[in-house]
Amino acid sequence: MKLKKLMGMALVSTLAVSSLAACGKDKETNADSTPTPTTATQPTDAPTDVPTEAPTEAPSEAPTEAPTEAPTPTPETDPNLLFSYDASEKSQSLYFQDRGSGNARWIKTDGHDSNECFMVTGRTDGWHGTSLSIPDECIGKVIHISYWAKHEVGEPITISCTLQVSKPDGSSDWPERANNEAVPSGEWVLIEGDIPIYPDAASPMIYWEATDTYDFYIDDVVATIVEGAVAEAHYQDIVVNTPDLSNVESISLTFNDDNLFFGNRGDGTPAIVSGGHDDDFAMQVTGRSSNWHGAEVDLSSYNLAGRTINISYWVKVEEATEVNVTLQEDFSDGSSTAYNRVASSGDLTPGEWTQVSGTIEVGAATSKPVLYFESPSETASFTVDEVVISFAGEAAAGANEGNNEGGEAPATTGGGANEVADAPVEPGSIVYYNNFENELGNYLDGSNSYNYATNENVVGIAHNGNECVLVKSREYDNAGCGLRISAANGLSAEALKGHTVEFSVWVMYEDGAFSAAPDSINFTIWNRQKAIGTDDAGNTIHEIALEQVVNKGEWVQLVATLEIADGIDNGMLLIGTQGEESATGYLTSYYMDEMQLKVVE
Repeated sequence: MKLKKLMGMALVSTLAVSSLAACGKDKETNADSTPTPTTATQPTDAPTDVPTEAPTEAPSEAPTEAPTEAPTPTPETDPNLLFSYDASEKSQSLYFQDRGSGNARWIKTDGHDSNECFMVTGRTDGWHGTSLSIPDECIGKVIHISYWAKHEVGEPITISCTLQVSKPDGSSDWPERANNEAVPSGEWVLIEGDIPIYPDAASPMIYWEATDTYDFYIDDVVATIVEGAVAEAHYQDIVVNTPDLSNVESISLTFNDDNLFFGNRGDGTPAIVSGGHDDDFAMQVTGRSSNWHGAEVDLSSYNLAGRTINISYWVKVEEATEVNVTLQEDFSDGSSTAYNRVASSGDLTPGEWTQVSGTIEVGAATSKPVLYFESPSETASFTVDEVVISFAGEAAAGANEGNNEGGEAPATTGGGANEVADAPVEPGSIVYYNNFENELGNYLDGSNSYNYATNENVVGIAHNGNECVLVKSREYDNAGCGLRISAANGLSAEALKGHTVEFSVWVMYEDGAFSAAPDSINFTIWNRQKAIGTDDAGNTIHEIALEQVVNKGEWVQLVATLEIADGIDNGMLLIGTQGEESATGYLTSYYMDEMQLKVVE
């Protein structure tokens, strides 16, 4: 470790003031543009020769070459550079992640060698600060960290850059630090050091922390790989048993037996607490500082490639937000890591327990499936109880991803997703939720379209979030999209039969590309789970669960309470319109977002 003070020295000669004014200074170094003033005879020559040439050549060449050539060679000539943040642009602060309640803010004042730097503020504990992720390709190598640090506490404090990793048993460790010496107040100090990233560690990150909860400043943060240096294993004494759990069909967690099962994800910290949903204890997740932080479990030992994961859980929050389950998949074929939603809670009511369920098929090439709880709120804590995870289907021997060849058809045979979906549902449970972010779920495979309508994901116009569904190419009133009660959507008509449900969805429409839309439209929800008769042509007439007028350009939530009476597999809760006329042959296209099905009784 090294601690260096930035020292500067300037020499001023009163006899050379006029010469210096004429000669000028180099913009970057503040040094004389020529070394000749050290001799006694230069003052007579420099005023006549140097000023006449330097202003005409140096300003015309240096400004045109330095900005265009100097910045570009850096990434090419230094392949070991991981990152370099000098606070020259405000956007650099986006690379820093909050840690605890701390965060890095870009400020335009008193930087190390400029007018900008990063201020680490908002800290309420010593380990709070800001962090940067280290790429996994650095595992097994040594990185060199350097940065300038400053504070204005009035007395020396420690400002450290600390390494955090996950040990082989999944727990977190903080084994290395770039500085442990006190930094004087009011001075920029260079701190640097080599940090080994152990080959038997995972999820490396570095973070800045300081004594107590004081604010501090950092600038010119640089990380490089030390060429040729190899990090040694550090956790040889930790023995991790990885039993073959491929025969396990289900996992039930009530958290009454000290079995936490889930580990930390990011800053999220799960712990068993009192006050469960229907018993004494539950799992509470706290300490989160980003939306992906929460609680996770690696399911690699269960041999899940090509199989189906079903999950149900009860959740409670203290502030209005969602608590969702996502599957992270690393693949054996080298494909990019995927993050797919398994279950979505929708907006939760603070202080109330809500049951959520979902299902997902694991990719045939998935080598490491990690299941985790997260929330779009970066800091919200949440409590989870009565988690049931089950697995169905045969493990993949090869491909077959994306079809049912050689396997069961879960939507019709009662296997796969139906095994869990057929279980009894309880009033108050949300059995389906889709906000259509990242083409979420199986919705866009066409099975939820009806009467030749088509649907696609669109970006930038959603009711909440970034994406929603556009329903178009409608030729009939009842041409539209909805929610099909099928295993593809994680639903079972048999399990829902006889229950009253609340089906809700947000809709909006606007003028089309070739024609103006009417000022208002009568939107309709048909309950195609319930037949009420036939027409003169013998066609089945289904119950209309809701009719509601929607004005052009306004997002409106449609909410229909209806009964799943007949238990018809693949029956649909269909959204369409009535009473429209169109000169083009097509009826108005519309957007849908935040679709939810909740059991009422």
